Amino acid sequence: MRVTLTPDSVLTFIAFDDGGAGTDTEIFRCSPDLSPLESGGDSLVCSPDAKTTIEPPRGTSFYITASIANVPPE
Repeated sequence: MRVTLTPDSVLTFIAFDDGGAGTDTEIFRCSPDLSPLESGGDSLVCSPDAKTTIEPPRGTSFYITASIANVPPE
C-alpha cells in the first residue's frame, strides 16, 4: 500500500511483545521525524527512547504495527 505523507503527517510505529496467546504487551512506540523525506532521503529513524529498557524475554518475539495521521485525501 502506498501512502502520501506530508510535513504534518504523523507516522507511528508500535512494537508489541508476541506472547503467543492472550493480550500482547506494548514494548515501545515511536514517531520518526519525517523531514528527511522532504529533502530526498529514503529512510527514517525510529527506536525506543534511550531510557527504555527491554528485559528478556520481552522483545525476543515481537511484531510491529504502523498508523498514519493527517494523510491528505487522494
